[in-house]
Amino acid sequence: MAKRSVKKKATRSKKGTEKPILPYILIGLAITVTIIVAIEIDAYLQKGALRDVVTTCNFCESSTVPMKSKDTFRDYNPLHLEHAQANGLDKPFATNAEFENQVDSLVKAGRLVEVSDSKYYIVRDLTHSYAYLTPEAVVLLEDIGIRFQAKLKEHDLPKYRFEISSLLRTEEMQRILTKVNRNATPNGTAHYYGTTFDIAFHKYERNGDRFEDSEIEEIMKQTLREMRQECRFLIVKESRNKCFHMTVVKCKNN
Repeated sequence: MAKRSVKKKATRSKKGTEKPILPYILIGLAITVTIIVAIEIDAYLQKGALRDVVTTCNFCESSTVPMKSKDTFRDYNPLHLEHAQANGLDKPFATNAEFENQVDSLVKAGRLVEVSDSKYYIVRDLTHSYAYLTPEAVVLLEDIGIRFQAKLKEHDLPKYRFEISSLLRTEEMQRILTKVNRNATPNGTAHYYGTTFDIAFHKYERNGDRFEDSEIEEIMKQTLREMRQECRFLIVKESRNKCFHMTVVKCKNN
């Protein structure tokens, strides 16, 4: 009898230490659902900002600022600024803090879209810019990627992603950059307005590895020449920085 009594006490003691796990499972599910919904909402908002971008107009005839078709990479800063000021953010951000305080509201309003790695391009670790652009500029990046990979396929080459090295800047960033980069103009840059980005012309990525390949570089140049003839963007080659400095062109009815 004594042994049975001990066993019962032990059993009661063990049951008394058990904690119900159902509430924890429900909390975990609630957190998971919240995260999934937040991701889906964010994706929806970004698609909503992009879906109204017009890409079917004649950009050479209907751009908000007059354009001429050409196949050279010699569109210089004054013309980039003219298009950026007409089509991008209302004014530059003076400081990084000012931009960071307002970026969420600009994204919600559809004025800016956050740029991250896609199947067409990768975004470098940025030191002097923020990974945000106007919806028109993001759509342009996607179009460049589609055309570039189509050309790679024509040449029986595998898919490569190009690299974006700079996007939206504040005046604070630009001042710092002018001290280390001769190409960074102190007289204002189109990077202020979210319409402008830099693409590295010598580095391409595939399966996590980065390559310098003159054949791939030439195919990218062919892609950009064709699109420049269509007046899709302004472009200048910055040899010192090994990048194409590009500003999106926008249609009047966009």
